[in-house]
Amino acid sequence: MNLPLALRISSDLLTIILLHGVYFLIKYCGSHKWSFFCDDWSIKYPYKDNTITDVVVTVVSYLTPLVTVNCVHEKIICFEKIFLVEIITAVLKKCTENKNYSIKGSLPFIYDFCVAALISLGTTFFLTTITKYNLGRLRPHFWDICQPNVPVNCTGLQTTYTCQGTNSKLIADLFLSFMSGHASTASASLFFTVINTYNLDAKIYVNPTPNLLLLLQIYLQARLHLPVIPFLRPFLQYVLLSVLFYICATRVTDHYHHPTDVLAGAILGLLTSVFAFILQIQHNSNAYILHINVYVAVPTDLLLTKSHSLLLEILEEKLKYRPVVIPQDKLY
Repeated sequence: MNLPLALRISSDLLTIILLHGVYFLIKYCGSHKWSFFCDDWSIKYPYKDNTITDVVVTVVSYLTPLVTVNCVHEKIICFEKIFLVEIITAVLKKCTENKNYSIKGSLPFIYDFCVAALISLGTTFFLTTITKYNLGRLRPHFWDICQPNVPVNCTGLQTTYTCQGTNSKLIADLFLSFMSGHASTASASLFFTVINTYNLDAKIYVNPTPNLLLLLQIYLQARLHLPVIPFLRPFLQYVLLSVLFYICATRVTDHYHHPTDVLAGAILGLLTSVFAFILQIQHNSNAYILHINVYVAVPTDLLLTKSHSLLLEILEEKLKYRPVVIPQDKLY
């Protein structure tokens, strides 16, 4: 490993660790104790257990970006690769055909994608934690868990009170309603994944790059021998956004957050995912500069099919000239 590469990997890892590790430092400092109005009914909801636990939202948020990884190898524009599909394909080929299938040429781009996703999540985590512990807000189930030592018929603003509840962990969490960590984390992850399904098309605005939106469908058909599914990509995006909406909705119905807490978290996640996506494009901009000849790798078994002809027509329309086609098995 050369020195520049080692320095870059080290700096990436340090950035990711610092962004995620700040939570423990801020948590150690503690949060503010907020006052409340006795007639504020928005904090008098009953306590409910989480529908989506912290573990579930963490697993979903950190694993979902691995579903899609865009691969561009130097001047060769490849199909959008689904990372998990490639891993499954490699294992099946090894077991059934005793063939080694390497994705070594894709590793630099898989690395860039994963780093961008982790920085997006880390930035979201960092900003969410700072906001929670410095701005904060009383949770909707505050009264039920805290059981403040104030008269039932009290009026006005209560600034000096003591929580008489017995669950110290839940009491410490009562002041961290704004903003929703579930919403911001899930939003950063799922929006980043959805945006990356438009990855190559978005690069048209940075460097002229052919529109390869339909290649995901062709890719899945070639790799997994699936029938043509015209609405596969929009369906996958719909599923991801539906999962995000469900996670956000449960934070309100579980009485863990106010609607504005969830909305703020979702907006923060969206902004950080767009920011990370732009950085990903800028970092790899040299790889997307087109030269006189554009080499497009296609599966060998598609070279004589109508799908191949359709692919060339799409590329020719965008490039204004016919690209050079090479079999995909000659790529690596």
